[in-house]
Amino acid sequence: MKVLIIEDEKIAQERLSILLKQYDENIEILKCIDSVEDAVDWLSKNEHPDILLLDIQLADGYSFDIFKQVVFDKPIIFTTAFSNYTLDAFKYFSIDYLIKPISFESLKAALDKYHRITSPSPRFDYDNFSKILQQLTTTEYKDRFLGRIGQKLSFMVMY
Repeated sequence: MKVLIIEDEKIAQERLSILLKQYDENIEILKCIDSVEDAVDWLSKNEHPDILLLDIQLADGYSFDIFKQVVFDKPIIFTTAFSNYTLDAFKYFSIDYLIKPISFESLKAALDKYHRITSPSPRFDYDNFSKILQQLTTTEYKDRFLGRIGQKLSFMVMY
């Protein structure tokens, strides 16, 4: 999984990097960016990552300004110290909104959610379903019955 961190605080960048590697050492952190301008520039020139970890308030503005200049249609995990931007965050492809300081448990839950969303759905086995339906529809019924007519018992055969 390729991750881009957009965060203006160096300590927060380092913490996110450590937590990501703790979650999965194979995660590739493409870059840590600290401003709206640099994020727009990077996203315009490079292949988009699988997921963004994105602070809301950056050194030169709000991260929402990035999406006014660049189309980004992959999952985003917002990481911020402010809870008042939650509704705005979910106007984008936000899958979670984490309040700083970010704990491993909250980041893990967000990344697990990402994997559930992006993992391929199991293929429906139509062949097996067809066989089960055929077994259900080929029920055998009795074709001989014992019945009473007056005082006599008689066998009836149905064809």
